[in-house]
Parts: sequence; structure tokens; C-alpha cells
Amino acid sequence: MLHFRFAGTGHVGVGSIVDMSNSQVAALVGADVVLVANGGLGSAFDDLELNRALLERHGVKVRGVIINKVMPEKEAMMRDYFGRLLEGRWGVPLLGVVPNLPLLAKPTLGDIEGVPRRLQPWVCTRGCHPMCPRLQLHVAEAVHLLNCT
Repeated sequence: MLHFRFAGTGHVGVGSIVDMSNSQVAALVGADVVLVANGGLGSAFDDLELNRALLERHGVKVRGVIINKVMPEKEAMMRDYFGRLLEGRWGVPLLGVVPNLPLLAKPTLGDIEGVPRRLQPWVCTRGCHPMCPRLQLHVAEAVHLLNCT
């Protein structure tokens, strides 16, 4: 099976002014979507719900959600709460919670130079392929989960 990845910018309504929003493009190419929202309980879910409704209108499936820029001290709470909320209301998984860290917001070349050496691959537990490495990064894990389901 071939997997293609597309990246849209902004919310799923971007492009509506020319009658070609991100949600319409996703529908045209038959792409499922992973929604990404910035941290905060109420505001994040409100943004996600607006995006989900427009995707639903165009027949696009939401495969999961990533919550970005979460205060590190709130990461566990957001993971727990959003995990239950998304599964309960939409039947989709929370794929990751990305902490709001200075390194992620404004990386320098020095910050990212050693990243490949610092990654510690671990074996896939989903059984999709014996050589399938998984990296202990929130977003990398989310992409892997999408490809292995």
C-alpha cells in the first residue's frame, strides 16, 4: 500500500476565498487528515471542532489529533483529558502532545546538529514489520501510528 503525506497550512478553511479550501483539497485527493491544535483545553477543542465539522462536510476522515505547544507541566493532564475526550466524542486517537519548549520554538543549527545522534530507536510493538523503527519523538510516533494502522 502506498502512503502519501500532504501538509496544509492554517485551518481547514484556508483557501475558501477561491473556493478551494484545505478540506476541499483533502477530499479531492482522498486524503485523511491529522489535525494539529495549539495547547489550551477549551480553545484547542473549539478550534478542533470547527475544523472537524468542515472536514466532515466534505467527507474527509480525521485520523487523529496532535496538541502542540503545551506547557510542559500540563502535558500529562492534556494527554489524559484530550485522549478521553477525542476517543469519546469523535472516536479518534490523540496521537501526541508536543511540549512548548524553547528548543522547538526557535532552534538553532547547533541545537539540531546532534539530533540524529540523540535519537534512540526502539522496536515497533504493533507488528507491522520486524524492521520498523520507532523514534521516541511525539510527532514521529504519530506519523508511525498512522502508517501502521
